[in-house]
Formats: sequence, structure tokens, C-alpha cells
Amino acid sequence: MTIRLYVMPKTQQTVSTRTGVFAPKYFSDIEADVGSRWACTEWTNGYLMVIDGSSPLHTTLAGFADVVDPPVDLTLAIGSERIATQNAVEDLFLPMGWVAPSTTWLEVLRGIGQICQFFQRLQSSTLFDDGRDLQTRWNTLPVGIQNILIDAADSFGWDKSTLSGNTRLRDILRAMGIQYLLTIHIFTEDL
Repeated sequence: MTIRLYVMPKTQQTVSTRTGVFAPKYFSDIEADVGSRWACTEWTNGYLMVIDGSSPLHTTLAGFADVVDPPVDLTLAIGSERIATQNAVEDLFLPMGWVAPSTTWLEVLRGIGQICQFFQRLQSSTLFDDGRDLQTRWNTLPVGIQNILIDAADSFGWDKSTLSGNTRLRDILRAMGIQYLLTIHIFTEDL
């Protein structure tokens, strides 16, 4: 068994006898890997996962186009994988425009984890409903969504200056995420 990190889409599926459960898209592959263990943190459309699994499982997961599969050495720069990673993660509604070729994989995963922590506090799966996306501006959000974002930022005691005017959701989520300064611990990994 080897420990690896992944970014994976969230889908609604049947798990055991329960239908309509939200789970990692390739949950059945993970569950079929006898002896594997995993943990994750989630946001509206995806998961940041730590999986202690077999080499065949890792090969399988790495083969899916919508799974981000960082190298084992997270201190490496993202380099030429930047565009593909940005596209895959932004398809799951997380802003990645801040990532440069020199950004390390650890910084990328920590940035994702920081925004996940904000989403955990946000407790809202409606942020991207009704056609809203990362380009949606604050002043076009329904008042109820604005209040949810303000309440979540207040609960952390964070600066809310981006929660105004025509600031895009991509900039709001990044600004909220980088204010999360605690270590993110998932399973055996600290980000």
C-alpha cells in the first residue's frame, strides 16, 4: 500500500444499499481495493482525497481524465501540468488562476484544502446553482447567498473586503481560502 493524494469529482450514486449518496466519482474502484484506506475533505463539487491503496488502484485513478493525480513528491513544481490541473479543478468550481508553473504541488493542494475548509463552514451546496460559476460577481448573487458567505467569513473572524461590489466568486473563494492559516490534516497528511 502507498499513500497518494487526489482531487476527484463528486457524484450522486448508490453506495451499498443507499441510493442518492454523494461520494467520490470513483468510489467503487476505491472500495474494491481490498485493504485500502482513505479520507477526504469536500466542497460543493469535489473531494481532496488521501488514499492508502495498492499500485493497481493508483494506476486506475491516475488514468481518469477528471482526476488530478499529483506526484508522490509534493515539493516538485507543477510545471507543465499547470494548465491541465487548473482546468480539471476549475471544472469543479475551485479557482486556480493563482497557480504558476513554479508553484509546488504542496502549495496547490494546500490552496484547495484551504478553500475546502471555507466550504465546510459555508455549509451551502447552493453557491453554484442557477447557472452561477466562478465568474459570477458578488453584486449579482441573491441576498441569501451573500448572507451565507458573510456569516461564514464572520464565523472565522476574517476580512470580508472582497464580499462587495463586482468581485468575482473566484476571487472571493481564493481570498477566503488564504485566510485559513491552520494546518490541514487529512488522514496521515498535513498540508
